[in-house]
Amino acid sequence: MAFLNESHIEATKVNIPSNVIQLEFEEILKPMYEEIQTLGEKNQLLQETRDLLLPRLISGKLSVEDLDIDKNSLAMAAEPEAAYKN
Repeated sequence: MAFLNESHIEATKVNIPSNVIQLEFEEILKPMYEEIQTLGEKNQLLQETRDLLLPRLISGKLSVEDLDIDKNSLAMAAEPEAAYKN
């Protein structure tokens, strides 16, 4: 089994891009990273909301009977190609 030692690391050449290329890379990547952060925060908020509402819905403390919801569109939301029989 081969092991990596200090001499291997010292012998390894690493290409470091110029500052211009690094800045261009950052310019491209930054909006993507910010979108990942934003979506992560939204996901966390949705999880917290679900965790608060689900017990109330299950226990009956929160009713959704009076909401104007198209039940057919809800059933098809997760699987738009599927056909459900009512």
